[in-house]
Amino acid sequence: MARQARRPAARVVGRKRHEDDRNGQAAERKVLLPSGAGAAAVMKLLILHASAGAGHRRAAEALAVAGGRAGLDVCVRDILDFAPPLFRKTYAQGYLNVVRAAPELWGYMYARTDRKSQQPWQRRIRTFVQKINTLALLRFFDRYSPDAVICTHFMPLEILGASRRRKRRQAPLFGAVTDFAVHSLWMASDVACYYVANREAQRQLIRRGQPADRVRILGIPIDPVFAVRTPPAEARA
Repeated sequence: MARQARRPAARVVGRKRHEDDRNGQAAERKVLLPSGAGAAAVMKLLILHASAGAGHRRAAEALAVAGGRAGLDVCVRDILDFAPPLFRKTYAQGYLNVVRAAPELWGYMYARTDRKSQQPWQRRIRTFVQKINTLALLRFFDRYSPDAVICTHFMPLEILGASRRRKRRQAPLFGAVTDFAVHSLWMASDVACYYVANREAQRQLIRRGQPADRVRILGIPIDPVFAVRTPPAEARA
């Protein structure tokens, strides 16, 4: 008698920072996603974000909920949890400090890096610095062995894109852009598809060399709870 296919278990999503993160062995906070029906072999989806502002994380969590409802084995990780404390603090807190204290400076830096970030020497240096500070991510990636990866931040997209280019890790990469315009830092090697908010973002990626059939307008991921209509009186309660 054939054995009945098991329902996929709810996947733990999220984490709390732990000293072992630098070795890719983070203790994870239990945030259970709904289980979906499916065969015994369940697709493993890795969703990566970076805690430079809350938007990237919230988009990742929204995608995780959708993936869990579809019956996927979903794992959400913050790429900065794999980095040394100094790099993590400088990258995340430095961004917030500049935005709060000197927004004009941030605007200048944004525009300048948008023009210069794809110059070959800048790209090589950036990729090298990011890679040596996130080696634990690559070890975790190899252990988890995902079937597909979605990035809601450009840093993991660039790191894993470079790894795919060297034929070391072959899971298809997808980029979910969390802004209405696309900064050039989002341009990475060998991305299967970008998901963007609007037609202008689509045009920006195509102008920068992404094939048109690999850019889809799907909007910015948001929590499905916002799709539920709530009566005004109940919402105010």
